[in-house]
Amino acid sequence: MACGATYPFVLTHLSVRDLVIVEQLSIELESSLTVLTGETGAGKSILVDALSLALGARARSDLVRNGAARAEVTALFDLENAPAAQTLLESHELYEAEQEAHLRRTVSADGRSRAYINGRPVPLQLLRNLGACLVDVHGQHEHQSLLRTETQRQYLDDFGNLAKQASTVAGCYSHWHELNAENQQLAGEHQSFAERLELLQYQLHELDEVAPDEGEYEELLGSFKRLAAVEDFRTGCNTALDSLREGADGGVDQVLSSTAAVLQQLQDDELQTVIELLESARIQIDEAAQQLRDLAEQRQADPERMAAIEARLEVLQALARKHRVIPDELHAAHQELRAQCATADKLNERAASLDAELQKALEDYRAADHRLSAARKSVAGKLSMAITSAMQGLGMPGGTCQITVDPDPSHTPRQTGSASVEMHFSANPGAPLRALAQVASGGELSRISLAIQVQLAQGSGVPTMIFDEIDVGIGGAVAEIVGRQLRDVARSRQVLCITHLPQVASFGQQHLRVKKLSDTATTSTSLEQLDAPSRVEEIARMLGGKSLTTRTRAHAEEMLSLAATTSNQA
Repeated sequence: MACGATYPFVLTHLSVRDLVIVEQLSIELESSLTVLTGETGAGKSILVDALSLALGARARSDLVRNGAARAEVTALFDLENAPAAQTLLESHELYEAEQEAHLRRTVSADGRSRAYINGRPVPLQLLRNLGACLVDVHGQHEHQSLLRTETQRQYLDDFGNLAKQASTVAGCYSHWHELNAENQQLAGEHQSFAERLELLQYQLHELDEVAPDEGEYEELLGSFKRLAAVEDFRTGCNTALDSLREGADGGVDQVLSSTAAVLQQLQDDELQTVIELLESARIQIDEAAQQLRDLAEQRQADPERMAAIEARLEVLQALARKHRVIPDELHAAHQELRAQCATADKLNERAASLDAELQKALEDYRAADHRLSAARKSVAGKLSMAITSAMQGLGMPGGTCQITVDPDPSHTPRQTGSASVEMHFSANPGAPLRALAQVASGGELSRISLAIQVQLAQGSGVPTMIFDEIDVGIGGAVAEIVGRQLRDVARSRQVLCITHLPQVASFGQQHLRVKKLSDTATTSTSLEQLDAPSRVEEIARMLGGKSLTTRTRAHAEEMLSLAATTSNQA
């Protein structure tokens, strides 16, 4: 396969404005292997920071160039070779027929940022999700994190495409963990509740026997007051009745009748309304008198009823004092006790069902964990051989890497799986394998990390790879091998590599040089694409420093020619 000729590249354009020391620059990127070089401090890694910002990295106010109102980064991606990105954009109605993704990120001087995809503002998380489908960045400090077992486990899962199985285990663990936490909480609640349950049941039994109704106390109190005042009531009714019937002039009704008769004798039509009113009043007085008579006869003393009400009131009052509520609140207290006792039954029912759910969740976790552990063991052997093979070509002849996947004897569920994953390393033939952190030097870690990253890049489905000075700590023939391996990776995907090694840079198919420009007032970064003669000068600079000689230029030409010949033969 000819490098860069038979597959579409992804990142086609990157422009940066007012970011750190970059005032303005624009890059048109090609497919295959692009190398970025420049003197230390020129701002090579700023370009990676810029792209990371466009892909959703955390924004900070100090990223904005001094004196500028905001920084802006724009990245254009061709999505023809990125189906995962296409699917993601389609699900958010952001995909366009041109099969492009135009990403823009702005950061204001106060630290606020905005994200855009194809001209539409989007949440930052969506930008990050899209970035994960498009670009994979391998940084110069990754060898430091290689000492952490969680990093080693992640490398293993990435190499074996085990993310889905690992996610299943994590989901099963989360479900089990939630149920287990509920079970522990339930056990605590049940224990504390059980200590009070006997008392609650006794109190509920007392209230069940009395069965106070809502509003009963006030109603009984009213009835008792009425029975206690029955004689006063009857006397009052009879006194009022006497006033209506037996006044000094014969009672009110007699007075009304006499008055109406006098007016009728006058035979004046204008008095007729008054006469009718007097007659109506007399009729109402008769009705009132009859009701008073009936009420007085109906309201009779009832000592037995009164005694029964009094006894009931005493029971309610005593029970209210016992429960420290007013009598009117007894009904509510009864219902509350009933609810508390019912809670005990629900706790028992939930405890029984929870035991079964917890057991099922644990079985699901262990099954998923077993499958993941088995897959990791299988992949561990393949990755161990791949890293060992890569180490041979990176100046570590006889070096061996072995990745172990050891089950946890306690079988304690963990979010990342119960088995431990650890890399073991031997630098020399016959030397015992030991944990990476115990035996690897800084240079060896760099080379092992590089070997792993190259292996991961070859198996990654992400179409654009960025290597930010991952060749730190190596040189000479090893550096040439690194350049060749990166060129091999670039046969099937787009690769950008920031490097300070001429052996690596010589393998680039597109060469960009970053340069820092300074005067007494400002500092800025520029970027230029190098043609063939300029590449010779840059490689010579990387070989010999600022003082270029005929010999360093010849050496640079030879390196470029050798890299081109080697790549064409691959």
